[in-house]
Amino acid sequence: MLGRALLISVRLEHAEGILSGGKTVELRRTRPRVSRGDWVFIYVPTPRKELVGAFEVADVIAKGPSDLWRQAGSRSMLSEQRFRDYFAGVRTGYGIIIGKVVRFSRSLHLRELKKYWPGFAPPQCYRYLNRAEVASIGILPALP
Repeated sequence: MLGRALLISVRLEHAEGILSGGKTVELRRTRPRVSRGDWVFIYVPTPRKELVGAFEVADVIAKGPSDLWRQAGSRSMLSEQRFRDYFAGVRTGYGIIIGKVVRFSRSLHLRELKKYWPGFAPPQCYRYLNRAEVASIGILPALP
């Protein structure tokens, strides 16, 4: 059964890294309210403007940036400098450990998402989805 569902905006290269298995941790400056077993849906903003897949949360880690880099930096697809720039001024960083990954057989473009979810605007960072929103898109047979 689907627990909490989070929709994140992820740059194309990072979305492809997640979907191909090369990126196994998603980094965030603020902690989203997700935990093991929840699902994270991947929206790629410009240039694609599409919902492309999802992954199950295997774990969430919270660490100071230096410790987070040591534990998860190599799995983030970021150079150490980009990692440090991203977490500049933050006392605690968060890593969402990526479990099972589902690449949708058909991506949903922003136009379609607006039909399914009236008033939808892509998140700048992330937003939560309710069960009705997840069920309404109808492309998730592989998810519990």
